[in-house]
Amino acid sequence: MVFDNSNNPFAHYGTIVYGPKFYGRLKELMDVKSRAASGNLAVIGEPRIGKSSLVYEALVNSEINSNENQMVTIWMDLSTFDCERSFFVALVNSCRDELIKNKLVSEPIIQAESDFKE
Repeated sequence: MVFDNSNNPFAHYGTIVYGPKFYGRLKELMDVKSRAASGNLAVIGEPRIGKSSLVYEALVNSEINSNENQMVTIWMDLSTFDCERSFFVALVNSCRDELIKNKLVSEPIIQAESDFKE
């Protein structure tokens, strides 16, 4: 017997849910977008209630990354880094990639990247 989990809202428990699988929480989505745009955001709550899914849907899987906002969002799993240096190198590289993708690269950014590599 094969089970179809497509209509089960709990089928993806323990993973980040986004796109069509993420539904509801419209007020919370707007709150996260608004607070992130102002530069201040903390999402606190019990384990496994959807904090990561909420933030991912609001900031990474949304239009907040559009050029008109002049803002990029970078999603990084801190548990994958074994030291501070590897984290910061990955952060800089991710920033560069997102800026290029969103056509927000300027001459000072190119120069800063060049200085970083030296």
